[in-house]
Amino acid sequence: MPPLHFACSTQFWCRHYAVSAFRGRRIGLGVARAAVVLLLFQTATAIPERLRHPFGLRSRAEVVNKLSHMPGKHLIIVRYGPAHNINFDWVYNDADIDRSKVVWARDMGAEQNAKLLAYYRDRQVWRLIVDRDTEQLFAYNPSDDGKPVQTGLAQPANH
Repeated sequence: MPPLHFACSTQFWCRHYAVSAFRGRRIGLGVARAAVVLLLFQTATAIPERLRHPFGLRSRAEVVNKLSHMPGKHLIIVRYGPAHNINFDWVYNDADIDRSKVVWARDMGAEQNAKLLAYYRDRQVWRLIVDRDTEQLFAYNPSDDGKPVQTGLAQPANH
């Protein structure tokens, strides 16, 4: 959402809630102030992450660069760890996904992943595990229960 649009909608909702009442008591001003405080808190907690990665996903670009220099096409199935910052999404693709050298997908469980693997059967498949401060790329193994098969960029699985 563009910053100006966000600021205007926040101002609108704060004004709306500022005159709200609950059971005859005016609580709107407190709700509006609490919303502003929460927005400021969320912004303040995001600043350290932005300072560590000022242009966003530096490591994602490194993964794309490495795989782009390897032969063939690639599919990366991303699994997010519990401490992953939801403001940093790894899964987005070029407009023409099927012709892209690297395709990104979220881990959707064994059944849905099998459908994805069938569709992209001509690609080398990788599993990327992303958590707060770490990214690990492994060769994908469909029978794996989530434990890494191999570390680094060695020997991708062919599907």
